[in-house]
Amino acid sequence: MKKLEKETTSSIFKIITFTILMCLCINISAQTNSDMISIPTKNNVYFDTGIFPGAHVFMNYERKVHESDNISLYGRLGFGYAGMIMGDGGGGVLGAATLLTGKGNSHMEFNLGIFSGKDNNDPFILPLLDVGYRYQKPEGGLIIKVKAGVLGIFSVGLGYAF
Repeated sequence: MKKLEKETTSSIFKIITFTILMCLCINISAQTNSDMISIPTKNNVYFDTGIFPGAHVFMNYERKVHESDNISLYGRLGFGYAGMIMGDGGGGVLGAATLLTGKGNSHMEFNLGIFSGKDNNDPFILPLLDVGYRYQKPEGGLIIKVKAGVLGIFSVGLGYAF
């Protein structure tokens, strides 16, 4: 049974890795076109932590893959620690999509993805599903996040957009 879980975890991790790589490849070709009209590609790095009913501490990198008038979509990679109270917990990696709405500095933020980790060499997968507020200027700079989700009803983040 554990062999099947490891194969399933490995397959899911491969699918996430492939999807993220495809998003980055699409963004690289889109960046070439956007350079001609001088729209800069945005990158974000930030620290994120939260508690109850689980706990998490992540370091994240986001790359913008789509932007329209009121919506920005980012691909997100991260690493750190996550776990549920009285459940699995350990270090691992995450893959997610982040959707920001709104113009200017204030944004609603939605995250959807998974965290894949190991607890005493036993792999586990936890869902990432968050909603919150993000302060981030369109031209870059300071990022401040407050959110609630599956791994932490009380979550905050701090980072930098460039």
